[in-house]
Amino acid sequence: SKATVSVLYWRGDMFRPARCLATKARPLIVRTDSEQQVPNLVAGLKSAGTLVELAEHGTTEKDVIEACRDASLIVHCYTPITRKVMEAAAGLRGIVKYGVGIDAIDMVAARELGIPVANVPEYGEGTVAEGAFTLMMCLLKKVKPIQRQMESTGWTWPGEDTLGNDLCGKTVALLGYGRIGRKMARMCRGFDAKVVSYDPHVGREVMEGEGVVKVDSVEELVAMADVLSVHTVLNDDTRGIISKQRIAMMKPTSVVINVSRGAIIDEQALVDALLGGHVGGAGLDVFSKEPVSRGCGHLFEPLLDHPAAILTPHLAFWTSEARSRLEAEAMERSKEILTGQLLTVLSSDPRLRSQTKGVSFGGYSVASGRMVPP
Repeated sequence: SKATVSVLYWRGDMFRPARCLATKARPLIVRTDSEQQVPNLVAGLKSAGTLVELAEHGTTEKDVIEACRDASLIVHCYTPITRKVMEAAAGLRGIVKYGVGIDAIDMVAARELGIPVANVPEYGEGTVAEGAFTLMMCLLKKVKPIQRQMESTGWTWPGEDTLGNDLCGKTVALLGYGRIGRKMARMCRGFDAKVVSYDPHVGREVMEGEGVVKVDSVEELVAMADVLSVHTVLNDDTRGIISKQRIAMMKPTSVVINVSRGAIIDEQALVDALLGGHVGGAGLDVFSKEPVSRGCGHLFEPLLDHPAAILTPHLAFWTSEARSRLEAEAMERSKEILTGQLLTVLSSDPRLRSQTKGVSFGGYSVASGRMVPP
């Protein structure tokens, strides 16, 4: 009734082999990305089973395979959960993403293997929209160069380098009109901005009913934008959708905001456009290669000191309130898997909605306090 499980624990800056004891009464749970500080979720998982935690950085696919070989549950954030990981975990009952994006999970393999997957879609839409809005306003108001002058000399006088712009009257163009995009639209409209959006999955009447103009192509969207804000998931259709050619269609004064996924934008083209003066600014919270660091040749290193670039470390979601909602919802999904219930899928993501085994759709969201329709 007992099995000894070989795992890898993160200790400082290296992995060291360890042993943990799993029993039928104490299922093995693997949480990836232990850098993410979610103490209430960790406490709940420890009370529900034998918990093994892996760091995101420095963890290889082989490490994940070995740690998950006898796992009943994987609680995942960013570390890739590949087909090989799932195939090696013969007793795996399900995967919970403590977050929204599922692009690091091989969903094709999960469906084929009958492993149910759920995310936490509603914990932070307002929080992330606030993050996007903050980046936008900081760029429009030249907060970075002003703050640097204050830190350097204690004061700065009105000049061209600190001359900001109003949001009122500007056109904010949203790529994607889901939960976060809607929140962003509402905030911008409150400042008397014109809001337009491209989203082939949302009807014109829905957008117009919320005071937003629907456009019919990405080309039209980027050409209109004073601010382009990205609010779509990363998938095969959206990868690189803000391409070099489309960036070239933007106004030289336009600002690009991305709090979704780095690979939605041709990042090299964006860096080149900003350094060349072909766009006016960039506020980025996400990058294809994370973390960004100095001295390592990272693509975005030249923008770290650029006055019209504000880079934040994938923390648009990171507030006390959002974390509490995330922890509670992720724990509810984890309990469902560990107690043999159907896994509740609250997301409208087609990759999750196409699952046919071990899931139910819709239900009560602890994070938002509302019923989500099937």
